[in-house]
Amino acid sequence: MATDRTDKSVANDYWLEQQRQAVRIMAWYDPISDEVREIKVGEDWSLLNGVDGSWRSSFNTIFGDKVTATKQDNILLKFDYGILSSLMSTTTANGGAVSESNGRAKINSSTATNGQARLESKDRVRYAPWHDIYCYFTAVWENGWVAWATQFFGIYDDNDWYRIGYDWTDFKVQRIADWSVDVELTQANFNHDTLDGNGASGFTLDQTKMNIFRINFGYLWIAPAYFEVFGGHDKGWIHFADIDTVNTQAELAVRDPDLPFRMDITKTSWATDLVCYSWSVWAWYYNWDRAFVWTIPNSHDNGTWLALTWTWIENVTVYHIKETFNWRANHVNAKLQRLEANNTATSDIIKCSIIANPTTVGWTAVASLSYTDAWTESIVEVSDWGWVVVWGTVIYTTYMVWWGGWSWAFSWSSNVDADALWLVGRPWDYFAVSYQRVSWSWAYTALTALNWVELF
Repeated sequence: MATDRTDKSVANDYWLEQQRQAVRIMAWYDPISDEVREIKVGEDWSLLNGVDGSWRSSFNTIFGDKVTATKQDNILLKFDYGILSSLMSTTTANGGAVSESNGRAKINSSTATNGQARLESKDRVRYAPWHDIYCYFTAVWENGWVAWATQFFGIYDDNDWYRIGYDWTDFKVQRIADWSVDVELTQANFNHDTLDGNGASGFTLDQTKMNIFRINFGYLWIAPAYFEVFGGHDKGWIHFADIDTVNTQAELAVRDPDLPFRMDITKTSWATDLVCYSWSVWAWYYNWDRAFVWTIPNSHDNGTWLALTWTWIENVTVYHIKETFNWRANHVNAKLQRLEANNTATSDIIKCSIIANPTTVGWTAVASLSYTDAWTESIVEVSDWGWVVVWGTVIYTTYMVWWGGWSWAFSWSSNVDADALWLVGRPWDYFAVSYQRVSWSWAYTALTALNWVELF
């Protein structure tokens, strides 16, 4: 007897059975709309069933795990309050500019034939083995394709790339390892959907309008990378290309998977002012809490009671998160956990501060101080400078008051818990722990200790 696929329950059962057999069918029951929906033979039915062209559920990772656990945010950018220097860096040349326009990040090249503009997140998405990395972003290429120019969005730096955009007149996706072109696909060669109305989804991408893109890779040095665009409610996520070189090469997919978000325009000719926009960016890895190996909490004690007599800010210790670690670019952050400070003042109030990125310590540039590794495998190095004035930005202050002959940091205990302050330092950052008298007293001595974890 012929199967009646107009009946909801029968249609759904038949759909599930055909799914198991990897056969495309004519109708299926959609529980969301509560109706039987029809699709064309040859249409990518995976778009309607929440799986991509590789038969991978939209709720599965590249490695087959269910994406139901905590998503660890590494990069979160929105631009309604402008281009914040604490979160983003900008690079321009020859008239290029980076700005905020109606809540959007705007980069434009200027009409100069060699104009350049770049916006980059200061945070990087942090790879953990056997965990997917995702980057979502909105993008507009206002001019579309232009010869003599590149216009890209994605997670990449100068050496390693997963990105989407224009390379001259070609719209393409790229995976680049160590600056050499590894694998790229132009739109005409997208291996799942050419996004020109003739692909399985029937979707025609207009790059001059706002669209949401997703880049997803599992790394493990060779796992595939997926490139997707959101086609609206009816089509959902459209998996239009992947770069999969498993079992085809001995080299790494990329050399460094810890990558920032970047959008940039570079021209080598042409007098057109190219413009690109983004509204928001989210990059994360799929995992449970604390995916990274957190080292045993590190602590540094300057070990010496330092006699302090000045009435202005005096530095005791400077902590520097190194730019390089084991001869490689360092992408590991340090999270300050606990500040322990005390002094011997008997009739005074002392202000203890953490100062971020001081440019000068005394009359010496902070980078020129003499530093010693906190320990042999630490990303932090320390300078016990003492007796000097610090110029920088105060990001935390507590007061130390006399108590029974000793003076402790003003809290319920002698420890200042920096977890609540969210004091996370990136590579290149400096933190100075300093003291200043609030009221007059005789000379006093002080001792400082700082505790932190390194987020490998």
